[in-house]
Amino acid sequence: MKLEADYDKQMKESQAQEGISVRWDRGLNRRYVAYFVLANVSTELRIVQGDELKLSCNPTGDTLWEGQGNVLRVVDSEVALEMRGGGQDIPVDTHAGYTLDFVWKSTPFDRMQLKMKSFAVDDSSVSGYLYHCLLGHDVEPQTFRVNLPRRYSPPGLPELNHSQVQAVKSVLQKPLSLIQGPPGTGKTVTSASIVYHLSRQPRAGQVLVCAPSNVAVDQLAEKISTSGLKVVRLAARSREAITSNVEHLCLHTMIRSIADNTKGYRSELKKLFQLKDAVGELSLSDQKHLDHLKRKLERELLSSADVICCTCVGAGDSRLRKFKFRTVLIDEATQATEPECLIPIISSCKQLVLVGDHCQLGPVVMCKKAAAAGLNQSLFERLVILGNRPIRLEVQYRMHPCLSAFPSNIFYEGSLQNGVTEGERVMHDVEFPWPNPDKPMMFYINAGTEEISGSGTSYLNRAEAGAVERVVTEFLKGGVKPEQIGVITPYEGQRAFVVSHMQKAGSLRSSLYVIDFAVPAYALNCVPSRARSSYFPASPASSIRPPPLRHLHPRVCMYVCMYVDVASGDMVRVVDFIIRFVVLFMLVVRVFSFPWCGVVWCGAARCGAVRQVQRHRGGVCRLLPGTGEGLDYFVLCSLQRAARHWIPERSSPPQRRSDACQVRCEHTHTHTHTHTHSLTHSLT
Repeated sequence: MKLEADYDKQMKESQAQEGISVRWDRGLNRRYVAYFVLANVSTELRIVQGDELKLSCNPTGDTLWEGQGNVLRVVDSEVALEMRGGGQDIPVDTHAGYTLDFVWKSTPFDRMQLKMKSFAVDDSSVSGYLYHCLLGHDVEPQTFRVNLPRRYSPPGLPELNHSQVQAVKSVLQKPLSLIQGPPGTGKTVTSASIVYHLSRQPRAGQVLVCAPSNVAVDQLAEKISTSGLKVVRLAARSREAITSNVEHLCLHTMIRSIADNTKGYRSELKKLFQLKDAVGELSLSDQKHLDHLKRKLERELLSSADVICCTCVGAGDSRLRKFKFRTVLIDEATQATEPECLIPIISSCKQLVLVGDHCQLGPVVMCKKAAAAGLNQSLFERLVILGNRPIRLEVQYRMHPCLSAFPSNIFYEGSLQNGVTEGERVMHDVEFPWPNPDKPMMFYINAGTEEISGSGTSYLNRAEAGAVERVVTEFLKGGVKPEQIGVITPYEGQRAFVVSHMQKAGSLRSSLYVIDFAVPAYALNCVPSRARSSYFPASPASSIRPPPLRHLHPRVCMYVCMYVDVASGDMVRVVDFIIRFVVLFMLVVRVFSFPWCGVVWCGAARCGAVRQVQRHRGGVCRLLPGTGEGLDYFVLCSLQRAARHWIPERSSPPQRRSDACQVRCEHTHTHTHTHTHSLTHSLT
């Protein structure tokens, strides 16, 4: 954790930029807002809402002005920075020559360190059973005596399926529960149902609900509030100026929206707020009185809530210092580091629920040394390795059945069931020349070479960008709406180039070409599972072919690629047996150092290949939970790094370009070639 903190601090402090041009404006709250555009920002450091930045300049040449603020929004590379204070000394007449510095805040790491110390020395920080479970000790399983509800679907939420009901029933009776939610299986609905029933248990107390990201917390808070529970969303003070879809649930909004007919200290607090809005700044005594009344009302609102929602780091907020939570639920637990998960757990927790999927995205760890030391392994994944079997949600409602076949058989042992039919995921009014109309997915091969992007820290491929533009244009002409299309690329440089290329080369209106988000390619399970109707990866042929093994029989390569293409049936077991035999043979021969045995020893075996992809953390882009769930079509710009560690070299480090994406690389039927050529012809 210390390595990650030092690396994060170094990255932020090294991003100072000079010669910034600033445009000043004043908001309704009488605070000044600086608008500027950044250039050459590292892909490892992205500016998001709530970040703290510092502007400085020397307008007169005599005195240096410095001011700090928080990022309000980032739109089309333009940053809106709201400055702190009244702004009497802000040089609003100066528009050039500013220096921008990123302010590093040690708050998250300090809170992690504090909670880990409490876990080590404070016996009351967590129950004895959870203490031994988290440390991996052998303990006898425990169960709670509870009154199980007659109806498991809470009011205002969708009806639960059999696997979701089983998850809720199991969680209510266990002090430690792991829920694995494959893509589209309704993790949020299940989590909200669990929270509803937990809060209804006798002597349950308040339930603390956390997630590593603000987006995930907002989604879960909104879903829980529909069940009728009193939910309070606790946001960081630096994010109170940022609007969200759960603004009415946020603590700072509740405090400001005090009714006019209130009496007592609330009425006095409302008058102080009105005075501050009118004047802009209060006297020292009035400000102290305002802060005192505000803290009093915050404690009152938090104490009266059934559920408190915040981020994992936000659980260490000083406003929750005196609160003890018997029940804690952490959503998207596999995307949080283990010290991050400990922050909400170390609050006298006696019942812990972790929801996530260790077969999807893992924690984002920037420092490679920290990742190699184990920081990139989530608490959820470690508990699974220790033998805690998660409860798996088995019915997916998002993907077309042909899209769910791959993650089901490769990651979930074929247990994933389809809650939607092909007819529900086929848009009949959309015209597109699929090679197989019954399976709206294919791999569009195009030739092209990679280049270093303008930032010098990423890559781009012009041929791929041209192919993506043609495919997106074909979708738009076929009747697909722009908001139903998403383009995914693992490279920030490629994302920027695709956006620019579409605006310039697109034959339709520039407003129709929309890029939604970018994700790291190592999340092989997440990329196809974000789509609902169709999946269209586009990449050079070299990224899907087996490695150039001159001394290996071609049938072995065919088996390796064929394994991940088989969807269901007895053929899975047959191919599985063949591949395991081949891999075992290669392992035995490799002991004698034969030159052709540099094939990965785990590339073909199911568990080994999956584990290698899970442990790869080379990407720098982030996928926010819940983003893109409503998208119907996806175009994958590049899969060149998707299986970077599937086939590593025996005596040399992995190459930057991967040649082993596990998809079928050989079309064995002639008619497939014919359809592919016709599609290519129609797109060009």
